[in-house]
Amino acid sequence: MSGVILSDYEKELLISLVEKGVERLEPRITPEGIKYNNLGESDHWRETINLLKSLEEREFLTGEDFDRAIICPSCDSPHVYSRYACPTERSIFIKKIILLRHEPDGYSGELETFVKNGRLVCPKCGKDLGSAQDKETWDPSLKEIGYSFQCDHNGHRFERPLVVHYCPVCGSTFDYRTARYIPLKAYTLSQKTYDVVKNTADTEKLIKPIVDFLKQNGLQIQYGYEIKGVSGSTHQFDLAATVGSSLLVIDYSFGDSQELVALLGKKLDIPSAEVSLIDFSDNEELLNLGKVYNIPIIDTGKKNWVTTLQKVVEKMKQVPVEKKETPRRRLWERRR
Repeated sequence: MSGVILSDYEKELLISLVEKGVERLEPRITPEGIKYNNLGESDHWRETINLLKSLEEREFLTGEDFDRAIICPSCDSPHVYSRYACPTERSIFIKKIILLRHEPDGYSGELETFVKNGRLVCPKCGKDLGSAQDKETWDPSLKEIGYSFQCDHNGHRFERPLVVHYCPVCGSTFDYRTARYIPLKAYTLSQKTYDVVKNTADTEKLIKPIVDFLKQNGLQIQYGYEIKGVSGSTHQFDLAATVGSSLLVIDYSFGDSQELVALLGKKLDIPSAEVSLIDFSDNEELLNLGKVYNIPIIDTGKKNWVTTLQKVVEKMKQVPVEKKETPRRRLWERRR
């Protein structure tokens, strides 16, 4: 986390999302602007977009393509309607003309020529072909063979209308050439975000009983500890405690078993140090895995956490006794 700068608002936001169990943020387009689930209101939706983009650039969020939005070029509103218009004079007062054919007698014509008292009736043979308002009732012999559009103002007919956009906020009308078309991303919380939570004042409050216990037993405490292993790799730990030349390194967990697996790998690379995991989730799986990996799991929610930690401290305080080698007599040396 060194070198990473977060404002108080950004940190509070990330902590709030983690505490609420929010893992993913998805956008939706509303009349008020573009909103994300589980995020509070802001003065302008652009502020939210820029905030999330900034957090993504700093790797606190992982973004992925989710949607696109048409934005009014005049007032920056995403509350936009699309309309069909006449290609010649851009009038939105056009109508769609559907062409039908009655297969048995071959009659073809516009839908309006079939309509009679709310029913569809073949102008050639007079057969009733269903309701003019419900396509599901049409007789199977009636087929839709095409369509076209017609402008009510000038009578001009065309196959494809012009698509124009209308902004009800400012009244602007525009098309694809002037519209702003922006990508909308969905975001998931990254591991770095969870690391931020682990380093908050709330986390320090959770580990305070453990830190106090270690201090009372004469151990020196250091947060954000780094040490180089026998492989040459540098390993980071959330907490370290020392007494004399003995070292205890500790990581925090919120119930993720991968934290323990990662800790096992670090333990194998620093065999001279004691290693432990503080868990805030009361995860029984971690307790069982800790026994398999020979890594003590410290959970202040358990009654025996003091006993578990006391055993680690006592082991650290043991001063190894140097063994003196007994001179060995050479077997081939002659006795005098």
